[in-house]
Amino acid sequence: MVEEAIQSQWNIEALIVSTDYLSQFVSIDPGIHTWAADPQDFKKISQQNNPEGIIAIVTFPYPDFSYSRDLDHLPSGPGFLLDGIQDPGNLGTIMRIADWFGFSNVICGPGTVDLLNPKTLRSSMGAIFRVNIIYAQNFPELVKNHSQEIKIADMNGENPNQTDWNEGNYILIGNEANGVSESIRQIPGLSFVSIPGSGNAESLNAAISAGILGYALYNNLL
Repeated sequence: MVEEAIQSQWNIEALIVSTDYLSQFVSIDPGIHTWAADPQDFKKISQQNNPEGIIAIVTFPYPDFSYSRDLDHLPSGPGFLLDGIQDPGNLGTIMRIADWFGFSNVICGPGTVDLLNPKTLRSSMGAIFRVNIIYAQNFPELVKNHSQEIKIADMNGENPNQTDWNEGNYILIGNEANGVSESIRQIPGLSFVSIPGSGNAESLNAAISAGILGYALYNNLL
């Protein structure tokens, strides 16, 4: 994550490195303020039980948290729409999936966990530096105005291998416990896709569903 941060266009204000990690970290940029901390002090600073030995202090590039705003239009797809994803690990993993498939945007609706949650940041594995994350305050209206471009992950939908995908599509993933909100579900013109399976599991994890449907979309654009 720190290597990704250094390679990104984000401003690195400082690095804090545990003294027992200094010998492993050989690519310290002389232009970055770097502080050494003994292992015991470093553990007090870190939020992890077994920290890896390096912390970066990074300037968040969106002033005044302007990533949270109304959108007139969906940005160019493909991408993900998230309807109340609450698990920080799921959000980070979906960001990582978007990064893997080259999807530029993840649009979050109200109730979606904050992308700056430490678990979200770690599970994104650097995708935070490459994928555009926007919290759309007018989320239902945005979905309504662009319903023809959206495929909703649902237990009752068509096979993703038999649906028509295009490069402007967004995949909408609902809340882990309750699925897609009723206010979204009632919007006319939406398409629903369901991942086929023959086992007895009640459902798939939200991030796993995003990965499978993301591949279906990506594969149909090749």
